[in-house]
Amino acid sequence: MISQRAREVLHTEGARAITTNGLGRELGVSGPAIYRHFTSVADLLDHVVGRVYDELCDQLEAVVVAPDGSGLLAAARELRLWALANHHEFALLFSSPLVRQDWTDDNPAHRGGKRFGTIFLGEFVRQLASRPGVLERQAPCPPDLRPRLDGYLAWTGVDLPAEGALLFLETWVRIYGHIAMEAMGQLSYALPDMEVLYERCLADIAATLGLEHQPPQR
Repeated sequence: MISQRAREVLHTEGARAITTNGLGRELGVSGPAIYRHFTSVADLLDHVVGRVYDELCDQLEAVVVAPDGSGLLAAARELRLWALANHHEFALLFSSPLVRQDWTDDNPAHRGGKRFGTIFLGEFVRQLASRPGVLERQAPCPPDLRPRLDGYLAWTGVDLPAEGALLFLETWVRIYGHIAMEAMGQLSYALPDMEVLYERCLADIAATLGLEHQPPQR
């Protein structure tokens, strides 16, 4: 009940509005009583983040699996729509510095973040496996990046060469960058509707990965 109410406050007012005293008043208990269930506000926020990640991942997993490879683009579109409809949630999950590196399943926020990352990375790997020519056309990975990318691959547990990891990260940066700038209104002065620009980005990604790009019906 506490985390659900905190989740509702996040959607309407943002993360800063989630306080023990505020939640206590709404739930008819004292603020300190919240600490019987959560060790701190940060612990409560971790549970809220985990809940939001699960909601988002359910949506993405419903569209990502497609035999023709369109699932990757469908998930990218779904993430954009979700971000535009959930500004506070997007800010909490994707606009805050990632300071913790102990991503264990004991933490609901870390568990949710890992599930989210697996969706896009897993679909990306699946598409590369069926299109070996994509990696053959990539330039060799710069030597100074290879150790870091090898560490990243070891952490994810996926079977990719460093060139594949670099291509995935470049793809993700493009998807995330477009969504973040639109969600934060960074290009509203130039383009009130960024969907066309986003679809151009997805078309370019599709061409790189050998996928068919079909813009959604407007």
